[in-house]
Amino acid sequence: LIKVLHPGEFEKDTYLLNDEEKQRQIPDLKLAGNNLYNVGKYDEAASKYGQALQFFEDLMLKEKPNDVEWRQLDLQRRPLLLNFIQCKLKLGDFYSAIEHATTILDSDPTDRKARYRRARAHVSAWNVEAAKNDYKYLLENVKDDDKVLTLVQYELQQLVQAEHNKYQEDKSRLSGKMFS
Repeated sequence: LIKVLHPGEFEKDTYLLNDEEKQRQIPDLKLAGNNLYNVGKYDEAASKYGQALQFFEDLMLKEKPNDVEWRQLDLQRRPLLLNFIQCKLKLGDFYSAIEHATTILDSDPTDRKARYRRARAHVSAWNVEAAKNDYKYLLENVKDDDKVLTLVQYELQQLVQAEHNKYQEDKSRLSGKMFS
């Protein structure tokens, strides 16, 4: 005998949970992820968000895509996806952030947070044209929020400047070496 567990202390493996148990655990996982994120434990927070997202995936697989129930689940999982994306950005996992932001944008191309976070991930992964496209979309479609407009304009200018600097650096590094 290694340990005696009292009623309520045993935690089922996730594959043993039924749909109702999964739905009940999602808010707790989100809260745990938020608490971990707030203290800078991004990897652990991403794990909690990821577990909740897996529960959503399990629940959504049982629904017909784009039916009312499926869309409700999709709307409920978006905040978790956004939190997960933010963790991935903090952890430097830019391609995962791009993938998950694209998941949101596939069902709602107007989601500003997903678009902005995907743009930031593209910048960090040096996908310059894709980042510019996302920033330009935001500039054209976020006319009602001056703070967001200012931020996006600034980041787009920074990207253009970084692109110019990289071009100049590459040009000077390669000059005279082309035909030597």
